[in-house]
Amino acid sequence: MYLRLTDNWLELATRFITREYNIRDIKDAISREVIEGFDKAGNTIASSTIEIVNFPKLDVAVEGK
Repeated sequence: MYLRLTDNWLELATRFITREYNIRDIKDAISREVIEGFDKAGNTIASSTIEIVNFPKLDVAVEGK
């Protein structure tokens, strides 16, 4: 497993060998186990959110129609 710190996340990456079908189900199961492990360790997953307020009014003109 590889870890990478970004400005907002801890990114986890791994490679695994699997059959050629149902890959989405396997990735889902792995993700759920990782989240469950975080929960059991008392860690939470969070993201910063930015609220845009007082956005200026935009005038849009479509030409040629």
